[in-house]
Amino acid sequence: MQTTVMLTINAPAEAVFKLLTEPDQVRRWMPSIESTETISTPDDGSVAGTRFRQRICNAHSVSLQTKARFSTFEGVISEFEPPQLFAVRVGNNLFLMESRYELTRGPDDSTELQCHTSGRVTHWLMKWFGRLMDTLLAKAMHLGLSQHLEVLKQVAERDAAA
Repeated sequence: MQTTVMLTINAPAEAVFKLLTEPDQVRRWMPSIESTETISTPDDGSVAGTRFRQRICNAHSVSLQTKARFSTFEGVISEFEPPQLFAVRVGNNLFLMESRYELTRGPDDSTELQCHTSGRVTHWLMKWFGRLMDTLLAKAMHLGLSQHLEVLKQVAERDAAA
């Protein structure tokens, strides 16, 4: 399953890139992330290859305001070229998702953001449901990505206006 979301953000690419890549900044537009910890970094000091673990509050716990349930995801930064390219692979025992964020400068110091995301189920039971699960995951992935990036846009534009 693959999806692409494109949007124009009225903020500089450097500011948008920081919102995408710095854990404290990511939490500003993805408040479901409770924590991010670095597991390992490459010996050469580069960012690409950094492994991390995130603890994320499940969406239904947030929307229903029930006792919070958390899932743990592990990931790796696969590409890091400030301020134009950031790619990450994140997953757990249920699914794997890869996102590639491409930023280009637009007119009047705006940023054109394209996010290409692919995902696949990894749990045997979810695979057993096959096409149905793929369809549901694709719809949820596109909706979730669109909503998260809209919040990113709002935060970046609010910061740029301040």
